[in-house]
Amino acid sequence: MTEVYLLFFQATVPTFTSFNLLLQREQSSIFLLHDEMVKFARKLCSKFMVPAALQCHEEPCEIAFKEKANHLPGRKLNIGFTTRAKLNRLLDEGDITPQQVDSFHEAVLCFLTSAVDYALKKLPLEEPLIKHAQFVDVRQRAESDIEDVLYFVERFPHHLPYHGPEEHDLLGEEFLNDQTMPMISLQD
Repeated sequence: MTEVYLLFFQATVPTFTSFNLLLQREQSSIFLLHDEMVKFARKLCSKFMVPAALQCHEEPCEIAFKEKANHLPGRKLNIGFTTRAKLNRLLDEGDITPQQVDSFHEAVLCFLTSAVDYALKKLPLEEPLIKHAQFVDVRQRAESDIEDVLYFVERFPHHLPYHGPEEHDLLGEEFLNDQTMPMISLQD
């Protein structure tokens, strides 16, 4: 059974590694952070939850990941192809019992729910600065809003001197110009 557990971790670690690599980038990537945190939490949830439970909620904090009714049955847990094949082979050959398989599935479920719980507690998913920073990414500019820009003006008034209504209007015009700029000119 030790090999099965190791195969599971081998199949699961890339989920954590890819998100960790984003956090270790040298380039500024705060504008990516919110979406990537959401993708990370949802990817973890998708390994043990029924799809319908995830489809109902966009924000990870809203997902009822602890509710047993939302969990996949053991044989459908996403544990990796090699892990599943090894587990099935050991069971078919009589090297492990169905109880050991059930115990493994329970351990996997416990690991994944604990990982999601930890991620939701530690990741700054509700941090306004991270949510509003998405407008900096030119690929997301069409989905951004002037409220995202004004958040930074209000948060950093000494660095962004747009204090009066006229200045806010000017900033709004500049934002709209940026938002509607053809993508081709951004590559030049």
